[in-house]
Amino acid sequence: RRVLDIGSGSFYGPALMAKKANSVLGIESNRAAVLQAKLTWLSVRNLHCRQGDNLSAVAGHFGLVSIINVIEHIPPGHAMDFLRVAVEHLDSNGLLILATPRDRSKSNAGRFENPDHQVEYSENTLSALIRTADLRVKHRYIQTMTEIKPGGEQNVHFEERAWFIWVLKRAA
Repeated sequence: RRVLDIGSGSFYGPALMAKKANSVLGIESNRAAVLQAKLTWLSVRNLHCRQGDNLSAVAGHFGLVSIINVIEHIPPGHAMDFLRVAVEHLDSNGLLILATPRDRSKSNAGRFENPDHQVEYSENTLSALIRTADLRVKHRYIQTMTEIKPGGEQNVHFEERAWFIWVLKRAA
């Protein structure tokens, strides 16, 4: 498969994916991170590191689009548009992997753990966003500090740090 990784950071994840994928295009807005990644991952021939934040400028379709620990940094009013543009890059049978921390603000006196987060999602709010972006959940996982298991919020204590990892497809 061809892979598009959005918000690649240090490009560690895309470099791992490149071991199995035909090609991986990683997009990161931080110019310094992209320059460092191009040096760090020079030997990974099928990994392409690109700087930018305009997904509309990315050409082609991909069998897999990954958005890992990114959507929580996007203002709530823009998250749906962001997802819709990402979905436009999926090929007809493509999958989208979305990972994001679970909202624990109720157990943190109304604050997000990371002050850089614009929003954190509960399972219900994330489900609503996914439906609005014309996606459906194929597989649903919850990750804690010690394990990844199938299912949702009901599988972890409400104060426990956890991340949603959802595998999504186009709704239609």
